[in-house]
Amino acid sequence: MRVLTPLFSAAPVLNLKRRLFWGIVASTLLIAGLAGLYALAQARERIATDLGRLGGTLGQFALKELRFAPGEFQYPLAPVDLEVFQGLGQLLPFCVLVTDIHGQALSQRCFGAAGSAPPLVTAVLARALHGVSVARIRLDRYPGIKVGEMVVSPHLQAEADRLWQQWQLLLAITAGLVLVGIAVHATVGRALRPTHTMLATLARMEGGDLQARMPHFALVELERIGTVFNQLADRLQHTIAGQRELADRLLRVREEERRHLSRELHDEFGQSLASINAEAAYAGEVARESLPGLVACIDAISRATTAMMDTLQHLVRRLRPPGLDAFGLEASLRQMLEGWRHRAGGRCQCALQTTGSVDQVPDAMAVHLYRLVQESLTNALRHGQATQVDVALAVTEDEVRLVVVDNGQFRSVPAHAPGHGLLGMHERVLALGGEIATQVRQPHGWQVQVRLPLLREAA
Repeated sequence: MRVLTPLFSAAPVLNLKRRLFWGIVASTLLIAGLAGLYALAQARERIATDLGRLGGTLGQFALKELRFAPGEFQYPLAPVDLEVFQGLGQLLPFCVLVTDIHGQALSQRCFGAAGSAPPLVTAVLARALHGVSVARIRLDRYPGIKVGEMVVSPHLQAEADRLWQQWQLLLAITAGLVLVGIAVHATVGRALRPTHTMLATLARMEGGDLQARMPHFALVELERIGTVFNQLADRLQHTIAGQRELADRLLRVREEERRHLSRELHDEFGQSLASINAEAAYAGEVARESLPGLVACIDAISRATTAMMDTLQHLVRRLRPPGLDAFGLEASLRQMLEGWRHRAGGRCQCALQTTGSVDQVPDAMAVHLYRLVQESLTNALRHGQATQVDVALAVTEDEVRLVVVDNGQFRSVPAHAPGHGLLGMHERVLALGGEIATQVRQPHGWQVQVRLPLLREAA
C-alpha cells in the first residue's frame, strides 16, 4: 500500500556544485585579500626601514655639498646639487627636498623610474605610509648653527609601481584559482550527473514501483550507494510481498469463516427459529380453543422469534453479501445502498455510478470492494450522519477505481481513528497491492479513494 501524499521531493537541500564553486571563489578572494594586505604591510615596513637608513647617508652627502655665501652674521644655504644621489636613486627610489631656515625650497628631486600604477594603488600606499613617509635631516654649520633642512620621502609613484606588480601577480593567481573552481564545478557536475537517474529511481520507488532499481555508476561512491539501495529495495519488495500474501491469506480465511458462519446460522439457527415460530403458531391456535390464558405468552414468543429471525437475516447479510455469487457485484451494491437508505428512513440518498465491466471483477476482489463500500457507508451514516452518499466504481483493463463521497459531519478525523473501520480498509487495500487515500472535504464530509490493480488471472 502506498500513501498518495508525496513523501519524496526531488529538490536538493544542498547544491554541491554551487557550494564547491563559491567556496573556492570565496577562499581564493579571502587569501588574495590577505596576501594583498600583507604585501602592503611589507612595503610599509620596508619603506620605513629604507628611510631610516637613507637619512644618515644622504645627510653626510649633503653636508659635503653645502656652499655658504660670505657674510659676518648670515649663513645663507646655497642650492644643493642633488645629482650626487643619482646612483643611489637607481638602487632605491626616493625623493629629496632641501629647504633653508625659512622653509623655502632650495633643491628638490625624485630618483627612480616613475611607475604606471593606477591612482588608486598610489592613494592606498600613501594612506598606508602616513606617519612614516618622511625622514628629516637637520643641516648645521659649525659650530652647530642650523642653516636648513633636508626632507627625504619615498617616491610614491615608483613604490606604488612595485606594489602594483605584486598585486598583479596576486590577481593572476586569483584568476587562476577561480578557473580551477570553474573546472572543479564542471568536473563535479559531470560526476554528479548520474544523481538525476538516482532521483528518478527514488521517485519511481516512492510512486509504488517496487521494481525500480539503481543502474551501475562509474563513480565508486555512487556505485556503492546504488548497490546498497538495490539490496534494500530487494528486501523491501520481499517484505511487502510477504505482508501482502499474509494479509491476503488472512482476509481469505476470514471471508471463508464468515461464509461458513453465515451458512451455519442460516441453515441451523434459522431453521430452528423457523421451527419455533411454527410451533408457537400451532400452540397459539390450540390455546385459543382450550387455554386462552396462554395466548398472550405464545404471541410474545412468536414476536420474539420473528425479531430474532430479522436480526439473524441482518447478521447473515453482514457476514456474506447476499446475491454476490448469484447476481454479481453491481446488483449486490445497489441492494446494499437501498438497504441503507431504507434503514435511514429515507433521510439519506445513496447513488451508485459504475463504469466498465463491474461484474467481470474476480470473486475475491468483488468481496473486498463490497466490504470497502460497506465500511464507507457505515462511516457516513453511523458516524457522520450523512444525508447524501455517492459511490463511483470504474473498472478498466488493468485496474479498479472506487470513490465514495459523503456530506457527513466529519471535519478532522485521523486517518486511523478507532471505530471508523479505516484500519480494516487499509488492510484490505494492502492485501490487494493497491492504494487508498482518505480526506476530509470542505466545509464538511468525507472522501475515500481506492485504486486496485486488476489481476485477471485471479478470476
